[in-house]
Amino acid sequence: MTDTKEKTTSPGSSVGADGEQSPFKNYDLSIPETKKKDNVPKKKAAAAKNTSLKTVTVTTLLDTLYPPLKPIIHDLLYPGTYLFAGAPKVGKSFMMAQLAYHTSSGIPLWEHPVNPGTALYLALEDNNRRMQQRLYKMFGARNNDKFYLATAAHRMNQGLEEQLEKFLKEHPDTKLIIYDTMQKVRGNDGDDISYKKDYEMISQIKAFGDQYDLCQTIVHHTRKQDASDRFDTISGTNGLLGAADGAFILDKKKRGSNKAIMEMISRDLPDQKFHLSFDIQKCIWQLDELEKESFKEPVNPLLEAVNQFLEKEGKSWHGRASDLVNLLDIEKMSPNMLTKNLNPEVGRLSTEYGIEYENKRSNRGSDITLVKK
Repeated sequence: MTDTKEKTTSPGSSVGADGEQSPFKNYDLSIPETKKKDNVPKKKAAAAKNTSLKTVTVTTLLDTLYPPLKPIIHDLLYPGTYLFAGAPKVGKSFMMAQLAYHTSSGIPLWEHPVNPGTALYLALEDNNRRMQQRLYKMFGARNNDKFYLATAAHRMNQGLEEQLEKFLKEHPDTKLIIYDTMQKVRGNDGDDISYKKDYEMISQIKAFGDQYDLCQTIVHHTRKQDASDRFDTISGTNGLLGAADGAFILDKKKRGSNKAIMEMISRDLPDQKFHLSFDIQKCIWQLDELEKESFKEPVNPLLEAVNQFLEKEGKSWHGRASDLVNLLDIEKMSPNMLTKNLNPEVGRLSTEYGIEYENKRSNRGSDITLVKK
């Protein structure tokens, strides 16, 4: 389709051809210049003062209950920073729109349940007219007040972080930010390709996302050269993948075909291979088959005992660790050892058994709460 000049409306609004508000919000990412100036010196001063090494012992780690990673799209998207690479025009942007739409709407993607939240899609190679047509074709005229778009943003170290902080302050339930593409947000050193520069760039984006427990997806390209490992075809150095929490590769079996394979590697999930078909009418990716690395955690007798206890007890229990030790059908262990064995398994208790586990220190020792959904 030939591009025509786009009519503009007032900033922050997006109006369709029928005069009604677009179902997908267009967010103004502009920031006051004063905020940018004020924040930079404070951050540098704080970094200069923080010279001590922050350490933790293994004992302290085991005694600490860290909240489990909560999936955004089960078995697909978790908090962390991911690369999403593929050849030009392979359909990466359509996939990004799907991820943002399902995250923001809560509608399952390929039967994967979703924990919904606000999604921000930085579609920096597109414009509002093209995005309106694409999203309407993909999802129809459904309202969605949790899906935000921006087709322009600052670059890294030139105001992007401040723009995103402003957005997150106004939308604290944000779970997903998509950068489409990486080259559009790189700083002035975008032509300086080295392992060090690539690693530092992804590390900087990752550090930002980790502060807010976000999932961040960075769209990038692949090289034409073949490789035994598909992830070696990601354009740039290994520093990109080395600093990220995981990566996706979208690859069509044949140029012009509607069949593709999306491979995924992650620090938090087993390797997966998605066999996909592109619906040309709706412009959405559909799942044909899923290959998953076959690995199952061995049975943990303690978790089994907790689950059986709650089945008999009535789905919930609250008390001291010393009391729980006496109630569980397991070999005797100290209350301290009980919590050291339960704390690291909080995620598994939740995903495999549907049990929410809390452990709070008090003058009585460890106060434990168990609730089975």
